[in-house]
Amino acid sequence: MTAQQHGACSEPREGKKVYRGSIMAPMRGLKKPVRMVFEVIERQSTNAVQMVDVLVGSIPSQIHCTTAIKMT
Repeated sequence: MTAQQHGACSEPREGKKVYRGSIMAPMRGLKKPVRMVFEVIERQSTNAVQMVDVLVGSIPSQIHCTTAIKMT
């Protein structure tokens, strides 16, 4: 997983890990790679109902692409 490899991990409470970071990635139609900033939340639960969400792959994430534009 990219977030685990390239992000900084914090554990705000037991069973919750938050990965934040950025990578440079190519984008179709652009000459230069863009910076992709991400936040991925991984939750672990012992509750049987919530475990279904984890098994199905409910992992909230936010991904933003940014470019630096030279201002004149």
